[in-house]
Amino acid sequence: MFVRVLKIAAVPAIVLYPFLVAGALFSGLPTTYLPLLLVFAAGACAFGNPMFRGLWLVGASSAAALFFTDETVFLRLYPVLMNAAVGGIFAASLFGKPLLEIFAEKAGYALDAAGRRYARKATLAWAIFMAANTLVALATVFLPLSVWTIYNGGVSYALIGLMFAGEYCVRRRARKCADA
Repeated sequence: MFVRVLKIAAVPAIVLYPFLVAGALFSGLPTTYLPLLLVFAAGACAFGNPMFRGLWLVGASSAAALFFTDETVFLRLYPVLMNAAVGGIFAASLFGKPLLEIFAEKAGYALDAAGRRYARKATLAWAIFMAANTLVALATVFLPLSVWTIYNGGVSYALIGLMFAGEYCVRRRARKCADA
């Protein structure tokens, strides 16, 4: 129960992070300890899930870099590193069992050959999408803070949501075609 509460509490911390950074930087508040929020949030999400321990390491590395250098660029690099880490997880899974195939199996689906091909293609699509999102997030690091905040605190999440929705629609259509 406690772990579930931690995971639920972590979601707002992750989603609101760009706005907390922007608010602190615009108002001149100290930012040294802000990445510790991410370490907590990523740690809560990774608790008991080995696939997400790498994401926790990214958060911890960002926090340590900021703490020891006091360079605020490390605050702004966090979304870049997280997108790269998630994209890397998708891409690395293509050398074995694709991540979406693993998700399908954990959800109780037994995939046939066509389902496994689809899972591989969808995993590749997610890896490419996350790579593109990483590059855009990196570009925003060098743009005004307002642009960084809007992209990493809103547009990026909206694009991920659209990718989820699009992949869901394609998956349903692929299933209908396979069943016909």
